[in-house]
Amino acid sequence: MAVVGGGGVGKSCLTIRFLRDMFIERYDPTIEESYRKDAIIDQQAATLEILDTAGQEEYTSIRDRYLRRQDGFVCVFSLTSKATVGEIKRAFLHIRRVKDSTDIVGVLAANKCDISEEERAVPADVGKELSQEHHIPFLECSAKTGYNVQEVFFSCVREIRKDRRANPKTNDKKTSGKGNKKHNYGRKKKTRCQLF
Repeated sequence: MAVVGGGGVGKSCLTIRFLRDMFIERYDPTIEESYRKDAIIDQQAATLEILDTAGQEEYTSIRDRYLRRQDGFVCVFSLTSKATVGEIKRAFLHIRRVKDSTDIVGVLAANKCDISEEERAVPADVGKELSQEHHIPFLECSAKTGYNVQEVFFSCVREIRKDRRANPKTNDKKTSGKGNKKHNYGRKKKTRCQLF
């Protein structure tokens, strides 16, 4: 799965909270970081390969290269900024173009739900409507408190598994290299996930 979204929405904070159960107050903008975590999700083993990349426009070409290889996406916007909703809408279009698909496999995450009502710039129904339009689950979460962070990533794994069951032929192509050579991922009931 790939974690996508505009700069400053909290992609790296969500990833670090999920991996290490800690919140980082200050960090340099991400260019590219990759992580790996084993987990048991719904009584089934999963290996999450997490790629966390930049939200800044100048890194679009780097991002495209990795988007093509992803099985699913954690699509993040910030509840403190209406502009990030527009950015995630553009990300949906971008994913469809790069993946050459009408469907998006993943989850929509509204980060920073720990804020007060006065600070909230995006009403809850905006995220719900967007998730219904794109047929993906929607969760509000907080990297700061840890609320729903694990559920965001686990939900994305569930969507990847659902897609693999629905499209076994497509997924067979993903797990094969040139000719008939098979890669090790996709065996032992493990799920591969990468984050942007």
